[in-house]
Amino acid sequence: MYDFPLPLLIISSPVKCAICINGTYAGFTDKNNYCVYPIGSEGKYFVTAFPCKSNCDYLIKTSEVVISGSTVISNNTISWQSGVYELRINPTPIYPQLITPHTICTQKFMNKILSLYYENGIKFAYEDNQNILNAFALGSGNDGSISIVDVGDKSLAYIHIKLFVGERLIVLSPELETLIDLSGDKIIVSESVIHIINYINNSLSGYEKRTIYEYVRNDFITKSTDIGFFTHEKYKCPISVYFLESLMLGVDDEAMKYLSAGIKSSFTVDSIKDFLGQYNEVRLPYSDNSGAVVGLISGRNVKMFEFETDSDIIVNLSEL
Repeated sequence: MYDFPLPLLIISSPVKCAICINGTYAGFTDKNNYCVYPIGSEGKYFVTAFPCKSNCDYLIKTSEVVISGSTVISNNTISWQSGVYELRINPTPIYPQLITPHTICTQKFMNKILSLYYENGIKFAYEDNQNILNAFALGSGNDGSISIVDVGDKSLAYIHIKLFVGERLIVLSPELETLIDLSGDKIIVSESVIHIINYINNSLSGYEKRTIYEYVRNDFITKSTDIGFFTHEKYKCPISVYFLESLMLGVDDEAMKYLSAGIKSSFTVDSIKDFLGQYNEVRLPYSDNSGAVVGLISGRNVKMFEFETDSDIIVNLSEL
């Protein structure tokens, strides 16, 4: 099932792209489709992705893939078993820039006027008697807000920026000093408590990392860091994926819930981790998305494991 008569190059991308290899059209790819191209055991391939416009523009991207026997030389290429290589292309987005500078919002704070405005990106300034005292750029985006929050006996200014990629939060003291400057995929503010949520890249089950900061004694401290699902329910995936991603991210109690009583009584968490080895991503092979076979990616290499389940419980696992 996983043996192929000739080497194959799979090109995948979350963006819809027309794919050309060595100047010849080879197919297209998007988040639900991939391009397959037969290759030789030796050779050099220039893969060019021409993004098709969706919600924003992307730069054309060319990648070089060098195949030498069983070795592949490319920063974004991984080696599956039996001569199957995958090039993952993520074109760089070009976000639209508004032409007309404009004020996003203003807020009075400690006898100063705080302003967020757009001018080739989001910028922040504060002024006194219509004299600008300071101004600086905050990033590429076009939206944001300024809130004055009373925490204990002090008032703090929360500058919350919605960037094209992620969010940024800056908290200023009454003296207009920066108390904390945070960035994340999602930021949730509740008075003296700040939640920074980052999506874990390529997590099939949708795992997120949350760090909680709290204002204590005139400063923000890190209260806790945990892994879980905070902005959405976990995505629908095979049990083997939930198990492997939980184990990879250190959520051991969650991982062990998917194992049979027999496996848990015979093996410790550490012994299972030793058996699986180090990996930083879990992937389903293109030929089988049932979860019966799963690939564990470490660097450019993929180790394949087979799973047997019964009533959504893993009863056996073995390396292929």
